[in-house]
Amino acid sequence: MQSTFLLILFSFGIQCLKAQDANYNIYEYSEDQLYSFQLKNGDRIIGTVITESHAELLVDKPNGEEIRIDKAEIVAKFTVEGKIKNGKLYRRDPNASVYIFAPSAFPIYRGKGFCRDFCLFFPSVNYGLTNHLSLQGGLFWYPGMDIKSTPFVGNLKGTLLNTNVFSLASGLMYVNFPATGDDEIYGAGFMFVTGTLGTEYSHGSISTGWGYIQSENGWEIMEKPIAVAALNVRVLPYLSFVSENWFYPDVALEDALLTISARFFGQQIGLDIGAIFSVNSLKDGNTPIPLISITYHYR
Repeated sequence: MQSTFLLILFSFGIQCLKAQDANYNIYEYSEDQLYSFQLKNGDRIIGTVITESHAELLVDKPNGEEIRIDKAEIVAKFTVEGKIKNGKLYRRDPNASVYIFAPSAFPIYRGKGFCRDFCLFFPSVNYGLTNHLSLQGGLFWYPGMDIKSTPFVGNLKGTLLNTNVFSLASGLMYVNFPATGDDEIYGAGFMFVTGTLGTEYSHGSISTGWGYIQSENGWEIMEKPIAVAALNVRVLPYLSFVSENWFYPDVALEDALLTISARFFGQQIGLDIGAIFSVNSLKDGNTPIPLISITYHYR
């Protein structure tokens, strides 16, 4: 009798598990969250999941079209950070934490990071230690350069406030100059505070801070602050206009370092193409310095 009861209980448990298995994915996807599905045939479908069964998904695409996806055809899936506007997908700018050189107040976020190569000679790695603390490490290097003479770069930024409208951050940049011969300056940097107005789709920032140098006589901080004005404006779903302008104390506005760039980006790769110049350099007939930066966001 006891064995019969246990057998019935076991069979009932199996049926419950089967029933649960038939609907186990119903709550796997978050409402209104965008997902990207890579299919076996090479297609990629982006949209929100309306309903889900054991065998298929009903997906709402950015253009309003609903499509059914056979789960057996899905090779990979991942979340997409973006929003739908006029039937088009606008991704969050993966490089929103930085303009060209200067940072915005947005963090990289915990566990996320990217590799960046600026003008071929400045590779760097950027990583979010927490949702508020970001770290950058890189170097200035060209083929054949002695590693002992290579300047290394470090950047630590803490986001103090991050809302849907305004963000505030503070940080420290440092570049070391390996001492050789009679060199007296070993390093230089920039202590800054940055305020950013806008979202990670379009935003502008004002940074101010003091430059400093490290020499054989110790540390020396500049008496007057440096100011940076930067702008990132979304033009198309995959294109932004970026401007970054550095204003130095006791330097005429016509000699301020100006930068403009077109930023193209997708899911994981970003490309900046632009130029660096000053007003006086253009008046003198000098060609702007070309700028190219490639970014890869790893998962």
